[in-house]
Amino acid sequence: MRWDQWAGIGPLAIGFGPLLLYTRRIDRRALGFVAYALASGLVWWFLSQQTRYLLPVFAALAVAAVAVVLALPSIALRRGAAGFCVLTLAVGLYFAGQMAGVAWTVVSGTWSRAEYLNTYLPEKSG
Repeated sequence: MRWDQWAGIGPLAIGFGPLLLYTRRIDRRALGFVAYALASGLVWWFLSQQTRYLLPVFAALAVAAVAVVLALPSIALRRGAAGFCVLTLAVGLYFAGQMAGVAWTVVSGTWSRAEYLNTYLPEKSG
């Protein structure tokens, strides 16, 4: 299993999309952050799909996500959205720990570099 596939921002982005349908009026500045994120994502898609180029976009999306949660009309929706955020971040941290735990064996000296590579990148025959 590849831990990085499960620890991405995908569930959070998918979860906040439908919440926009339930919001009251959202601040123009938050919509500006969303427009910046969408434009950056479009440029990223056509130029170089390397995740590190999306890091500045995540800050803008965080502000937009807070604006979406604050614009929700009922306290139940706000609590549900906040709980979803906490759950998604906890799962992400768990999987990030799984990824780091494997590398930690080499960093700490428990395994040699060769042992690590032989275990996780076995030679292909033929």
